[in-house]
Amino acid sequence: MQAQQHSQSQKPTRITLDNAGVEALGKNVSISFRPIWNVEKKYLCGYLVRRVGAAPKTQDGAAAADLGLLVKAAESLERLQAQGEKSVVVVPVGYETLNAYPFRGHYLSLLRRIPEALRSYIVLQLDNIPQHASKQRLQLLQTDMRGLCRAVALTSDIRGANLDSVSRGNLHACVVDFSDASIGEDTMVSLINRFADKVGGINCAAMADGVSTRAALCAAISAGFRYIAGEAVVADQPELGISRRHFSIEDAFNPS
Repeated sequence: MQAQQHSQSQKPTRITLDNAGVEALGKNVSISFRPIWNVEKKYLCGYLVRRVGAAPKTQDGAAAADLGLLVKAAESLERLQAQGEKSVVVVPVGYETLNAYPFRGHYLSLLRRIPEALRSYIVLQLDNIPQHASKQRLQLLQTDMRGLCRAVALTSDIRGANLDSVSRGNLHACVVDFSDASIGEDTMVSLINRFADKVGGINCAAMADGVSTRAALCAAISAGFRYIAGEAVVADQPELGISRRHFSIEDAFNPS
């Protein structure tokens, strides 16, 4: 009986992109929004959309979650624009979802189904890039994505370990997660300038995600990061030029 249950739990997820399939993908994913601050223009310019919940244990489960996240992002954009909000939405997608058959085809097909007026506000963020990913493969994936969205971003660690495989001028932003608990704040701050310099060398913007402390926020600003997301930019901090726009994501989903 236990063996049968285990077999059923490992059964691959069947992904379909008919109307019912797309609706099901969206219903199976819960999301959260993290505001993104544009440092130069000093306003909240968009939202980073994240999936909430435990990480899928299989590749097909991860692909289904990525597809569901894209569905939810498109639905959210539609509602945002109906409220007159023109914010960009950054949507993470796993490297293996775009690299492996048949998930790559599913994802690109779903992107094509989204109206161009909505796609023009979607920035795709390539996540979980393995060390073995080749420069040629990364270039191919970026090219596929660029034609179906506003821009492409790529995640890296604070040391920029995978940026050597990125061609100059191909990306809009490189994103580093500041919430890595394995790196102390002093060490993190000392690495920020090096990361910004490395990103500048490939001619794209630096974005900091998960910035929760004032020290990290000030260091990112000083280093020239263009975009910052995290708890530290949610609250008003007038002395740093941070101010929230009158609109919030809750306004769109719970209009008065």
